[in-house]
Amino acid sequence: MADTYKCPVCGMEVTPETAGGKSEYKGHTYYFCSKADKDTFDQNPEKYISQEQKTAG
Repeated sequence: MADTYKCPVCGMEVTPETAGGKSEYKGHTYYFCSKADKDTFDQNPEKYISQEQKTAG
């Protein structure tokens, strides 16, 4: 079973194989359901990172 990740913009679950894109930010990799969500995240990543992710490392 493939690892799943939550798109930080819309909350949809994606796998690295089905992701519409990915971004690196502050040492973490984020996967997105679409290129549009990736572009939205890249413009203002702090808006989409949950408090848990901000303090996780």
